[in-house]
Amino acid sequence: MALLASCSVIKSDADEVDKIRKNQDFTVITPEGWTPFVDHHYLSYTPHKTGKLFRTYVSVEKLPLEDVYTTLDDYVDYWIKYRKTDEVKKAISSDFDNAIQTSTERIDYDGQKRRSMNIYFEYDNYYYQFVYSSVDEDYDQYFEPAMQIYDSISFK
Repeated sequence: MALLASCSVIKSDADEVDKIRKNQDFTVITPEGWTPFVDHHYLSYTPHKTGKLFRTYVSVEKLPLEDVYTTLDDYVDYWIKYRKTDEVKKAISSDFDNAIQTSTERIDYDGQKRRSMNIYFEYDNYYYQFVYSSVDEDYDQYFEPAMQIYDSISFK
C-alpha cells in the first residue's frame, strides 16, 4: 500500500508513488514493513501506519540547487537557519560513502522531541539529500534500517 501525505491530507495513492518512482534517477530498497508515501514532490518511507507517518521516516531527494541556491553550502545553511534552532550541527563528513556534508539536529516539533540526520551527497554533478528523522524515543530503534536504505541507494 502506498500513501499520499501533505501537510493536511494522507491517503492511499499507488499511482502517484509509481509516477514519482519512475521519474527519479535513483532507486532505494526498503526494509520489510516500510511503506512509501508522497511527501510534497518526493517519496518518503516509514515503518509506521497511517496517522503516524511522520513519527519516523526516511526521504531521498534530488536538490533543486540550480533553481534557488548557487551552492550546496548555500542550501544547507538556508535550511539550518530555517530550522531556527541552535541544536543543528553541520560537518564535512567522511562517515558515509559519498557524503559531502551531514547535519544533525534535535528539535521540538508539534510538541514532540525529534532527532534528524541529513546526509548530502553528489552524483553525476547533482546534489541529493538523504533525511532520517524520528521522534527521540524511536531514533535508535530505526537508525539501522534507515542506514540500510541509505546504503541501498543506486542510480539508474
